[in-house]
Amino acid sequence: MPGVDAIFLRPSHFNVFVDSFFEACTIAFNTRTGAFRALDEKAYADFLNLIEQAQTDKLPNTPGASSFIDELYQDGFFVADDLNERRLFQDKYKESQAKGRGLALTIAPTVNCNFGCTYCFQDHQNRQMSDQDQWAVVRHVEENLEENSSLSITWFGGEPLLAFSKVESLAQTLLEIAEARQCSFHQTMITNGYLLNKKRAQALANFKNLAYIQITLDGPAEHHDQRRVTVGKGKPTFKKILDNVCDAASQIPITLRVNIDKSNVDGLETLVDEIVGRGLVDKVHLYLGHTLPYTETCADVEQTALSREQFAVIEARFKLYMIQRGFRNVVALPRPNLGNLCIADLPNGRVISPGGAVFKCWNETTLPKAEATAFLGSDGVAKSSNNDRDKQWQSFDPFAHTPCQSCNVQPLCKGGCPWEALKNTTSEPGHCTPLRWSLPDILRLYHLETTVQTSLKARCNDRTAYPCP
Repeated sequence: MPGVDAIFLRPSHFNVFVDSFFEACTIAFNTRTGAFRALDEKAYADFLNLIEQAQTDKLPNTPGASSFIDELYQDGFFVADDLNERRLFQDKYKESQAKGRGLALTIAPTVNCNFGCTYCFQDHQNRQMSDQDQWAVVRHVEENLEENSSLSITWFGGEPLLAFSKVESLAQTLLEIAEARQCSFHQTMITNGYLLNKKRAQALANFKNLAYIQITLDGPAEHHDQRRVTVGKGKPTFKKILDNVCDAASQIPITLRVNIDKSNVDGLETLVDEIVGRGLVDKVHLYLGHTLPYTETCADVEQTALSREQFAVIEARFKLYMIQRGFRNVVALPRPNLGNLCIADLPNGRVISPGGAVFKCWNETTLPKAEATAFLGSDGVAKSSNNDRDKQWQSFDPFAHTPCQSCNVQPLCKGGCPWEALKNTTSEPGHCTPLRWSLPDILRLYHLETTVQTSLKARCNDRTAYPCP
């Protein structure tokens, strides 16, 4: 008989079982806790027996009775019979929203751009931050940054390198404020890389706590130069960008984003091969972006856009090819999203554009000031506009979509991109993560990559048995 301290268990609603690439091995994964186990045949059979017992009878977890049951309980594969798992991670999200400290700012020193990309979601205008605009940003940070919290800055645009002197000035001032208040500080930059010459690369290398800069290469030259060209003259940009990446990669952490649709997916392997040939395997991080009609400015791309399921399949194949070509740490273990989704649903997150316009989402950066959700005064105070866009963001609920309530991948995305999720009614799903379709393949690839890397490390550590080259 179970003791008085026994907890009766049931299997989690968020368990996923996947056949591994390795024989007689099954992967168990829980999307709510992120727990991952590779089970041999006996352990998997024992697991299934426990599930059957819980479903047909009662499965007690008496302290000290079974280490295996207790391990599965601690990992979240089994939960208390009366636990509402969905409510649990929803409550954690709300707690993180209420307890949020620090500031996360996306700053666009200009909304102008030197590129005329065919699928761009922005309507570029020749506007830069004035000295008054920059002072308002500084005052905003001074007024709102709590001591012993954090300050996170993303330099965005338009193209931020068009206004690099403003970036340098603001970055140093904001760093000094953060250090004076004993706050952690880190920054990133989103740039097309065309203006990343050696002088600017060296200047960025001197930026304190620059986590990475993101640069886009949309396939090899034959594809990239059809999509990402200079504004006005339409000059090709691939070679210059890749040359800049090669020069800068030893100084700055670089992430390469590849935006894909039906028109350029056949060039992905060629791009990877070129990056390998340029000696960048251990110097850059590479990932795919899904080209979508985010705004009216790029509505035409809907004709060539991949479905979410198509993108998920291509992304998994792309990761496999990267592993085959020698990239490391390609596949991250999917993690449950316990905090905010992005800057759009972060209480202390703001996108600040020239003229003191404040928005919630990167997709809104170049919108007219009249559509801003708030306005930054010279005193640094962000005054709510209380317009329709502001009200829509204030009412955003990542759990509002009914179809998401029965999805076992929900903890990994919480409805996905808020900007896209807001376009759908509550009777439709949010913006589904590719993992809805590709989770089994991603788990297999993660297991494959980590197993191979562990094996290679063991061989290198045992030089007598397995001499390393």
